[in-house]
Amino acid sequence: MGEMPDTVYVSVPRSLCLKTRTLTLIIVGTMAQLYKAQDVLIDAVAADIPADQMDQLAADPEIRSVVRNKGVKSSNEPLWDGWATNYPITVPHDGSPDAQPTTDDTIWDMVNPISIDVGADVVHSQQPGITGKDVGVAVLDSGVFIEPKIKTAFDAHLTNKFSGQVDFVGDGTCPPGSGMDQYTGYCYSNKNTSYDGFGHGSHIAGIIWNKIQDQDTGVYLGIAPDAKILSVRVLGLDGTGTYADVIEGIQYVVANKYTYNIRVMNMSLSAYATTPYFEDPLNRAVEAAWANDIVVVVAAGNTGPGSETITVPGNDPYVITVGAVGNPRTPGYWGDDYLTGWTATGPTWDGFAKPDVLAPGTYATSFMYNDPNNMSQSDVLVQQHPDNAVASTMFRMSGTSPVSYTHLTLPTSCVQW
Repeated sequence: MGEMPDTVYVSVPRSLCLKTRTLTLIIVGTMAQLYKAQDVLIDAVAADIPADQMDQLAADPEIRSVVRNKGVKSSNEPLWDGWATNYPITVPHDGSPDAQPTTDDTIWDMVNPISIDVGADVVHSQQPGITGKDVGVAVLDSGVFIEPKIKTAFDAHLTNKFSGQVDFVGDGTCPPGSGMDQYTGYCYSNKNTSYDGFGHGSHIAGIIWNKIQDQDTGVYLGIAPDAKILSVRVLGLDGTGTYADVIEGIQYVVANKYTYNIRVMNMSLSAYATTPYFEDPLNRAVEAAWANDIVVVVAAGNTGPGSETITVPGNDPYVITVGAVGNPRTPGYWGDDYLTGWTATGPTWDGFAKPDVLAPGTYATSFMYNDPNNMSQSDVLVQQHPDNAVASTMFRMSGTSPVSYTHLTLPTSCVQW
């Protein structure tokens, strides 16, 4: 006697009639019994088939497939408490300051280390740790300024991990007496002379490669703390730029990818889409970078929540476009995260599903210079939003810029944060 029967769905080509399908099951073996009436909708029948005759049935050339009559259940709330980390994070946020310095400039007391929320701390702690070691990351933004205390605390690290800054804003001329190096079409500066009067580029670079550790958890604040940053300055003092300057910067990155081992290009900037993606000059430039084996990561834009609000170059299918979720200062606890009302959403004008991924985009704390004695000497974003400044080194910011680790608008282009 054969093994106990198993209920399966047997599918046959539509060209075979229902009578033929029933007969096919009967001739497989005397124990084959119709489980339910024939299913005309999907050209299949459910039948009880002895397990030892299943192979014979599957080998029948007139049988399209044999699939188990699987069980289903209601989609209830998932059995998950919302936690993605074991660190003792306070939920909800208790109102403590976003960042407080300690007596050691390499360690800060942080409320919202983004590295925990995205799981970067997990890969950092692996053996060997994945920290972006020696991977070159080109950051196209408003530049990078390294505050004196940070420069002192991480001098050796910066010497090895900051590849310098190339400035393409305007005609790329170095300021007189700046100590920078003038080249044809651009100005080069090192860790001691690099400049970011707007503040946005410093903030983004810090999120990528900040080597500061959180006092309570010991995690690095940077997503890739051992990466090598090449700052490509394409946005001016007001956070605006032009296609010409940005494309010139991309061209430099592609031409020098082996010099700096550039594997990733970050663009926390964007422009409104006015043409098909494949005709937009900026998109053509990022595609050229992609074709040269450079991963391009860009911000989705802060133009949401309506559909078709993804901006250039985030609307290009060849780049990784990152949107934002809200994180109410509870890193590693996803149970209270929410979709922000300002993150741009797809589909794109060309019909592509975007953004590709979402990441924490609220209360991101990173580098930005704040002069406590003279506000006019602080970065422009600090002057515009003094309440977001934390000590002389840190600044709290929200937007799709931190998640892509600002927004160019035609014709003048500007940062959105």
